[in-house]
Amino acid sequence: MKKTWNFVEYVFHNKSESDRNLYLFRKKWITLGEIGTIAGQMAELFMSAGLKPSERILLFLDDTPAAVGCFLGAIQAGMVPVLLNPQSKKDYIKHYIKDSKCTSIVCEPRVVSVIQTIQKSLLNDVKVWQQDLYRSANDNLHLDLKGIRTALNLSPFDGYLYNDCESDFWQYTSGTTGMPKAVRQSTQGMVENTELYAKAILNISGNDCIYSTAKLFFGYGLGNSVFFPLLRGARAILDERWPTPDIIVEIIQTNRPTILFSVPTIYLNIIDHGENITRAMGNNARYVSAGAPLPGAIFNAWRYRYNIEILDGIGATEMGHIFLSNRPGSAQAGSTGKTLKGYEVKLMTSVDTTAKYEEQGVLYVKGPSVAKGYYNDPTNTAHRFSDGWYITGDVFTQNPEGIFTYVGRQDDLFKVKGRWISPQNIESFITTHFPMIREAALIPAVSNSGDVTPVLYYATNEDQPKIKEIENHISQYLAEGFGSYVVPKEYFVISQLPKNDNGKFMRNALSTTLPQDSQQLELIKFH
Repeated sequence: MKKTWNFVEYVFHNKSESDRNLYLFRKKWITLGEIGTIAGQMAELFMSAGLKPSERILLFLDDTPAAVGCFLGAIQAGMVPVLLNPQSKKDYIKHYIKDSKCTSIVCEPRVVSVIQTIQKSLLNDVKVWQQDLYRSANDNLHLDLKGIRTALNLSPFDGYLYNDCESDFWQYTSGTTGMPKAVRQSTQGMVENTELYAKAILNISGNDCIYSTAKLFFGYGLGNSVFFPLLRGARAILDERWPTPDIIVEIIQTNRPTILFSVPTIYLNIIDHGENITRAMGNNARYVSAGAPLPGAIFNAWRYRYNIEILDGIGATEMGHIFLSNRPGSAQAGSTGKTLKGYEVKLMTSVDTTAKYEEQGVLYVKGPSVAKGYYNDPTNTAHRFSDGWYITGDVFTQNPEGIFTYVGRQDDLFKVKGRWISPQNIESFITTHFPMIREAALIPAVSNSGDVTPVLYYATNEDQPKIKEIENHISQYLAEGFGSYVVPKEYFVISQLPKNDNGKFMRNALSTTLPQDSQQLELIKFH
């Protein structure tokens, strides 16, 4: 059934707000009206090329106003935009093109070179534009390919088209358990999530300036940098660079945001700059963490050193954004907080049994931003979506006060000597208590005798002579803090953990079989 509501029309209907500053990009402010004009020109460009409502358009774009304009322009024209990582490798790009059945692509010039290596049969009738509105110094434009700059010669489309899909935009999952799946999302759901989270929990308003280290192609970043500033009257900072600690600190000190959206690893990496960060952001700043559980040690370090309360929360691509969150003034170390009003959450020990307080259970969530399922994937849709509930696969406990605590991923938990181990808890403990460990992964390994035992893969910059001492300390700390059953049987030093295009750790890429002679450390290489 064709919709009669268009998000872009909803956002830009109030012409009196056209002059308000919306994005700070390359030290210049871009107004709401200017973004609306870019969106209208992009809509006209797409329509003049023959693209139709409900068709998918893939956006391999950096965080620039062009990305926002293309995203909104596609929605204005009734199309379905899909923001994707511009650093995606060839196999993933092929998957996105084939799976989405897209009819068009807008990408950074560097992505064009990858796309041109894909077999022509897959690209039949797919129109490709390069992003040339906001060029970086390293961009080499492809002279044989049109750019979206040509849209500047067009009059902005001043109408709004509606599609006959259930979804207005798509997002792909991170792909940690296989190739990414297309999640069908609704802009109306994000409008409601903005009210229930950005307004009700964070009190985001026109006085705020948002900086998100999470990029637009993540659901977390899309909410932070597009939906929240558009719907709450706030300003936001866009930066096309990858967010290294030095870049993050530079942006904060220069631009003085009042809300920082980030992830645990970054909070750990920038903590020594906390004094400069907190001074720049001011007394009324809010600090939010999501994307992975925030270890209690990182929460406590920021609180004790700088009197800063980081609000940990959990969301999912399938839910659009955060649905469980700590509250300002009552956040607790190691907890994920409480359910947002407007959402329902339950923990299940089996399909028809609800977990008791403090009992582990799989998290089910229902709410206004729940996705419409996966595109063209009825099997996984049936597995993860049931009667309005999304089955996250995350294991939590809940106390009588309604506070949730993360245990781990259902598929990652394993038993040693009859006792469950949550590898994420052990890994975060190691990386927060041993700063020389850049990253770590605890996995179950099977010995020749068939026994299951934990082994640890980790990356460090320490010299070989210090490694054995580090491992001895890790074993001692784990035995005292958790019990001897979690102490790794073997340690393996690696250059880095295997990750997919979205930077997500691929746990299943690690070996789970102990070598016959595994008494010595060895360098494991992943291909």
